[in-house]
Amino acid sequence: MNKPLHKLDDIVQFSVGGKTLSGKIEVVDANGTFGQNDEPSYDIMVQEENTLYKHIRESWLIFDAE
Repeated sequence: MNKPLHKLDDIVQFSVGGKTLSGKIEVVDANGTFGQNDEPSYDIMVQEENTLYKHIRESWLIFDAE
């Protein structure tokens, strides 16, 4: 498994349920979670919704092309 690309307090965008959200990483699960250990996952707080999205896979994050 690869080392996580992000760390605590990073602001990231991710796609879930057909929508794109932005939030702050609250937890880094470097070894994955619940039945998937193929990639790191994150718990991300979306302030606008006052919601913590748990177990967001790294592959669900949106990376801007530079």
